[in-house]
Amino acid sequence: ASEAMLAAGIKGIKYLDGTSRSAGDGSYNYVIFSDEDASIAGVAFNAKDNTPTVANIQAMVDQSTAEWKNGPKGGVNVVPNSAALPLNLRAADRAGDARAWFDPKTESVYLVADRLGSVAEAEFALFHEVYGHYGMGLLFGQDYQSEMADLRAKNANVASAASMWFAKNSKPEIEARMTRGMSMKDASIEVRALATEEALSDMAGMNEATGVVGAMLAKLQSALRTMGLDSVANWMEDRTDAEVMAVLKKARDQVKGATR
Repeated sequence: ASEAMLAAGIKGIKYLDGTSRSAGDGSYNYVIFSDEDASIAGVAFNAKDNTPTVANIQAMVDQSTAEWKNGPKGGVNVVPNSAALPLNLRAADRAGDARAWFDPKTESVYLVADRLGSVAEAEFALFHEVYGHYGMGLLFGQDYQSEMADLRAKNANVASAASMWFAKNSKPEIEARMTRGMSMKDASIEVRALATEEALSDMAGMNEATGVVGAMLAKLQSALRTMGLDSVANWMEDRTDAEVMAVLKKARDQVKGATR
């Protein structure tokens, strides 16, 4: 069939990927029928070499963080082993099995190369740390707060659930952000957006507001692909909305009051 389409002058096809189809927009899959019609503009790291060397992981990190506007102030650091971690993190590494760390003193993320099975696994570790500590705001960029506000405005149930979460949990979240230097106004705005994420997580688990959740996850997946975190995006594509939202909630919960 592809040969017939190529003979008819059709060079390839483009279609929405699994996560984007329900939303009608998002990221795409592409099929090119002839190698002669495809070219490589450039690569940030060798996708075929999934060996978790410091160089390969660092290349992935450089590509993924290039567009971050409000990421960890101390950056994302790749170290060969736990002995290269800062002293306070080495002291906290009692179990000796953590693949990634967040240092709250310097707001730095550390990936430990010899504890990562592949570059793809490093992608997941990076995503867990930055999402857990910085949320979707880092992934969506400046559109994050408007996206969350739009979701609340269009769905009364989401708005109600988000308001209840905010009333119950906002105080420590706002205080934590003010400790990092944010104004009370900006911290409150960000936590209202977080309240929407939390509400969507709960609603996804109860199979409520599925269209809203699906649309948001489609945009998240597109943002991850733009960053080069394809392994995480592919994983999302193969999971239900409820499963993905549960993992995101777990990532947020695990970092509260902890460095790991």
